[in-house]
Amino acid sequence: MVFGLLKKFSSRYDGELKDGKRHGHGKYTYSNGDKYEGEWEDDKESGQGTYTWGEGDFEGDRFIGKWKGGHRNGEGIYSWSDGRKYEGNWKDDNEHGCFMLEILLDRVINDGLVGG
Repeated sequence: MVFGLLKKFSSRYDGELKDGKRHGHGKYTYSNGDKYEGEWEDDKESGQGTYTWGEGDFEGDRFIGKWKGGHRNGEGIYSWSDGRKYEGNWKDDNEHGCFMLEILLDRVINDGLVGG
C-alpha cells in the first residue's frame, strides 16, 4: 500500500493508493467543493466514510455511514443543513428498511419503514 497524492483537474485526493487507485483510507475533495473522507476500495467509496456537500442545493448536508462500490449501503446518518436528520439503513444510495427521521425545527420524530 502506498500513501500519496492524486490531483485530477481541480479535485484532490490525499490517502492510500494501490495500483494507482484510491484504496485504504483517504480524503477526496471534488472540484465542486464536495468532500469524502473514509475508506476506499478499487477507486470507489467503500467501508465507513463521511461525505459533505460543498455547493449547490445540498450545500452543508452530510452523510456519515457505510459505503459499498461508491454508493451509500448499510447504516448511516444523513443530516441536512437545516437540522433535519435521517438515521437508518441505505441500499444503493436510497433509504431502505427501518429508520428514524428527526426534524429539530418542529421537534417531530418519526419512526418507520421504507423500501421494505
